[in-house]
Formats: sequence, C-alpha cells, structure tokens
Amino acid sequence: WCKVHFASLYANPLYSAHSLYLDDTPVTALSIPAGVDAISDYAFAGLQSATSIHFVKGIESIGRYAFNGCDNVTAISYTGTKVDWQNVQVLEGNDPPINLAIMTFEQMPGDVNGDLTVDGLDSILLDRYLAGWDVAVDLSALDFNQDGTVNGLDAILLDRYLAGWDVSAYLN
Repeated sequence: WCKVHFASLYANPLYSAHSLYLDDTPVTALSIPAGVDAISDYAFAGLQSATSIHFVKGIESIGRYAFNGCDNVTAISYTGTKVDWQNVQVLEGNDPPINLAIMTFEQMPGDVNGDLTVDGLDSILLDRYLAGWDVAVDLSALDFNQDGTVNGLDAILLDRYLAGWDVSAYLN
C-alpha cells in the first residue's frame, strides 16, 4: 500500500472510507515495514481509524499528503534517532499528524555500539572515534546531544550522563 500511486486525495479509497479493516477490525496502528524507503503521495490520506504510526529506520521520504486527514494519530515511533528522522524528507500536506503527534525514538543517543544499553563501552568507542580510530559504531548514536555534530562535547556529556549527572539541559 505504501507504494500504490494515487493521482489525488480523492483517488485513494481511504479518503472516503476513513477506515481500513483487517479481519473485521479497524486498523488503528500503522506499521511501515522494513524495506520501505518511501511512502507514495496520498498513500494513507483520510485514514481516520489510525491512532499511531511506526516507522523503521531506513525510511527516506514521505510523499505529499500521504497522511493527510489522519487526524486521530497521536503517537509516532521511529527506530532511529532524532537526527536520522530529521533527514527524512517529509513533503507537504502531512501535518497533522507528522508535526503534531508525540514522537518517540527507539534508538538511544549514546548507544554507540547498538546494544540498547548506554555504558562505559560506548564512552570508550566514542573517544576512540574522536581520536581517529577505525571503530564499528552507529554514527547517529555518537551524536549524544543530537545537534548534528559529533565532537568532544558529546564525549563530555556521555561521560557525565554515565556518572549520574543530569545532562538533559544540553540535549536537543
């Protein structure tokens, strides 16, 4: 459905039906599967039964008006980081819900090795990366404060976070 090309809002049957049913149950949670890198224009336009959308890391673009009229969506989750999400091209006509829903990111900044734990090993890997070592790391997680730049401030904030300091004021 993500790749179906509709000529306009009105060409999508969801725009008039307002609901999508699976086994006689309205679909309330949309989950965009892995491998989908783009959502076509008008793909889910008018789907008022949806209350949440889940995107996987790897989505690159959301077409024009793809989620127009999905007014009941209040939560969006994404398996990447905030910086990854900011690189997704969201075309016109998708707010709401894209800009108004509560957004959650599953990947934690600072989880440099991707083991879903932020610990001393992540700090060591970040320090080695900054020193120019060739280390296998998740580059988006290196940016601890999510400002789009990996530098010494990220290392300092990560170390302070691990020491129990409240670093929330420094996070974007």
